[in-house]
Amino acid sequence: MTMLDATSKPAAGLFKGTVADFGDYDECLEVELPKRNGDIEFRGKYCAIEARPLMPSTPRNFSMAKNTHAEPLDNIAKELWIAGSAFHYLKFRLGVCIPSICTLEDMQFIFKRISDIIEMDIQVPQCYVKEKSVLTTIHFVVIFILSLFLLICIIGSIVDHQSAEASNQNLSTLRKILICFSLTTNFRRLLCSSKGSEELKALHGLRALSMGWIILGHTYVWINYQLLRGSETIITWFNQIHFGAILNGWMSVEPFFFLSGFLTSYTVLKIMNKTKGRINVPVYILRRYIRLTPPLLLTIGLLFFLPLISSGPMWYERVDPELKACTNYWWTSILYISNWSTMRNICVHPTWYLSADFQLYVISIVFLYALYKFPKLGFGLICSLILACSVVVGAFTYHWDLPPTIQISSGNFAQIQETVDYVHMKTFTHAGPYYVGIILGYLMIKYKDVRLPWWVNLFGWCSSTILCLSSVYGAYRWNIGEPHGPLLTAIYAGLHRTTFTVGVAWVTFACITGHGGPVNKILSWSVLTPVSRLTFMIYLLHSLVMWVRMGSLKERIYFSHYNMLYEYVGNIVTTLILTVPFYLLLEAPLSNLERLAFSRIRMPQDASPEGKQNGHLTDNVVGKGLSNGISQCKPDSGTIANVELMGVKSLDLVQNGVTPIGNGR
Repeated sequence: MTMLDATSKPAAGLFKGTVADFGDYDECLEVELPKRNGDIEFRGKYCAIEARPLMPSTPRNFSMAKNTHAEPLDNIAKELWIAGSAFHYLKFRLGVCIPSICTLEDMQFIFKRISDIIEMDIQVPQCYVKEKSVLTTIHFVVIFILSLFLLICIIGSIVDHQSAEASNQNLSTLRKILICFSLTTNFRRLLCSSKGSEELKALHGLRALSMGWIILGHTYVWINYQLLRGSETIITWFNQIHFGAILNGWMSVEPFFFLSGFLTSYTVLKIMNKTKGRINVPVYILRRYIRLTPPLLLTIGLLFFLPLISSGPMWYERVDPELKACTNYWWTSILYISNWSTMRNICVHPTWYLSADFQLYVISIVFLYALYKFPKLGFGLICSLILACSVVVGAFTYHWDLPPTIQISSGNFAQIQETVDYVHMKTFTHAGPYYVGIILGYLMIKYKDVRLPWWVNLFGWCSSTILCLSSVYGAYRWNIGEPHGPLLTAIYAGLHRTTFTVGVAWVTFACITGHGGPVNKILSWSVLTPVSRLTFMIYLLHSLVMWVRMGSLKERIYFSHYNMLYEYVGNIVTTLILTVPFYLLLEAPLSNLERLAFSRIRMPQDASPEGKQNGHLTDNVVGKGLSNGISQCKPDSGTIANVELMGVKSLDLVQNGVTPIGNGR
């Protein structure tokens, strides 16, 4: 009786898009039939069942947004056709509780016979039985490393407290290393807000709000429709123009590409001005790799702990594929080439951004050198590159007959996958935003103190608003399923990311040069600064939080804006709670340690205008210098170069041991 009770029943609200009833997952797994000798005869096994009518291939122009109810005066045949076409993107989702002695293959065989008889497509993708959690080698490795870091952080905090009044020069190398791990110092650094460089704080706000937009978009579009009660509601939202900020939320990553290019350009060109065009290219690349890789490895390691934390009816669909991808393709992520694979083969999906950004970062040194040595030629090359990449994006869109953006509203998941794999993840797609940032960094060096007439400022803000809004909401007609010519689709696909970034570039320029007005005040809100410093870890870990939530849900969610807002806030708060400890344990200490290590290399006297006075490049990383620098919020003030991107210093390049860029390559 218990197993029957735990099995799904027909769901109410079918015509409102409710197609799932999960049964009682926990009740099923708790079933045990003991033998007389005390052993277990069998346990309850929960099997997921997916079913839908036999459907033809999804048409290329199919759209959920146009798949609304028929009008009252339409005939019943049209109503049935509309209801039936919903199974292009929906499946009946049920749960069956069976004895554990039945295997997954047994269930698949049984339902294959049933599907042949009733002419339906019925699948049994996974079965679950309660099992004792087992720690594997990777679990022990992650636990050991985190325990070691925790121990070092505790020791470092004690040493930091004892060395608070000591001079930086009087500290031994070991003490300096330990102080890099100080929890108290790194926590003060996280919370402090710069007072000495107000115009730079807008970059923190831009980064924090962009991260909020990313999580908002993922909250809406990563949800599985089988988890929803009344999923028909979302179709009406697709037809509302203001919902375009969610549907086109994929653009929320473009400000990060822009900021990465901007900060890299500004920092490298200033160093080139001091070193007469000389820079250590291996160090340029190595420091970036060192900053990015440890948090990425931590995220991959934490992913393997998810099965120990929870489980649920949708676990096989949301979490298991991620574990499989990381088991087989983790190496592509740490080599930063994963964006040239398919989404199914990426270990931790959002890390495609890190791969694309790292590749653009490496390539940028060539264009930065051209920009420094031959400004007109460099500017022309960069503009040509932006145009060429836009043409490539448009050509790919035209050739593969793709929509201009990732269109969740289409419900055509094969086409969505193609758009992600062929266009969205590719490096050339985001070269426009990145190199708009490169150009702005160059302009900021030359025109940072420029004062604009009021009418130029007004024109800039109006143009920026038009560019941003038209880029985000310009996909409205595609989102609602209206037909468009392939040429117009290709043009929008190739240009909208870059035009949006040009609008963001004006906001950045205006805020830094003192023309930001109320926008600068909002973006410079001190509360956003700590969030900004955490964005790298937030970006990596928020996906794990959301996957656990969706995979472990055991009941449907009623689809409404209020409930989705509730999910959104929960995702942010949970991610922040998870992020802070790992920032203090790993990201901040390794960042300090990396700066300390590279700051010990001396700069050749002929490479710096300051000569011997600039013997060591000191970042106030250790001892009294670190503590005082943090308490006074100095690490983030004084220069744009010290603004971090996703919690990772934009460049923080060592000027030491520089070699001509030509030889470095």
